[in-house]
Amino acid sequence: MPNCYLVAGTGVGRAIAYALLKEDQTGEVTVGDISLERANKAAKWLIRVLGRHVEKRCKAVKFDVCQARSQDLESFKAVVSALPVKYNYQFARLCISAGTHFCDLGGMVEVTKKMLTLDHLAKHSGISVVPDCGLAPGLALILARDFIDDLAPPIDVDIVVGGIPQRPKKPLNYNKVFNLEGLKHICYDLSPTMDDGLIVLLPPFSQHQKMIVPELARFSDEFRGKTETFVTAGASIAPYTYQKLGVRNLVERTLRWPGFVKIMKNIREGDFDKVINQYIGPETSIENPDLVFMKVSVSGGKPKDLKKKEIRLLELFDKETGLSAMEKT
Repeated sequence: MPNCYLVAGTGVGRAIAYALLKEDQTGEVTVGDISLERANKAAKWLIRVLGRHVEKRCKAVKFDVCQARSQDLESFKAVVSALPVKYNYQFARLCISAGTHFCDLGGMVEVTKKMLTLDHLAKHSGISVVPDCGLAPGLALILARDFIDDLAPPIDVDIVVGGIPQRPKKPLNYNKVFNLEGLKHICYDLSPTMDDGLIVLLPPFSQHQKMIVPELARFSDEFRGKTETFVTAGASIAPYTYQKLGVRNLVERTLRWPGFVKIMKNIREGDFDKVINQYIGPETSIENPDLVFMKVSVSGGKPKDLKKKEIRLLELFDKETGLSAMEKT
């Protein structure tokens, strides 16, 4: 049988559906959203960008995870959740009951820890449940793990990653690149890190520091590659699992244009929803393109035999498809 997928959520989800439809092994891709209008809009965009030949393989449905039943998911080989992270545990349980593979984009440590409690149920059903398949957590940790396997302990891991506008605008110098609930987690959640082999939970905006990124110099005459970084929870539960691999220090930092932290650290969590829209820039578009920068550095061995591996990524808004850099990564 051809592989049939449900992609739930049509924000970043449309990019996931786009990638799946380009694979030869894909049968059908159903894009679901609590708003049928948004689901239909995403399906029409996919057909327009990929061509009429995918029309029969691309469907749109109204999908409300809070109302869904396991039998609604039985016809799919796998489900990809691009929904706000708070729904993923409930969604994964539904997929286990349906015998359907599940993955999500992650972004909240406590939810990921809760997902791990489903391990026995998933194995019993013969399916996989894979959280944290986004950019960070996700791609950044896969790259880090690949480097870790090639290096001898003790090992240090340093990850810097951020999605920012190509044309920063005051006061925040930041555009909406994903659901604002994700931004809230960045700004208010404790961040698991590793310090000399020990797990340390750091408060928001810890280790705030400046960083020059030469690749970003061309995007802002004002900043010329100057950015700021601060610790966030993009490493998810990696500190707990990498601890067993001989990792000594691990930190994941979010990257922003200067000025972001000064404003955000003074917004109380209870006021976030009320005030964030007065600071945040316009949504990402061809007029307001974004970029994603990521650096993953891993070093290992003794001081006299220290080896280091590093990879740097710069992704840009795609004018042809309209996919943002954040959606693509």
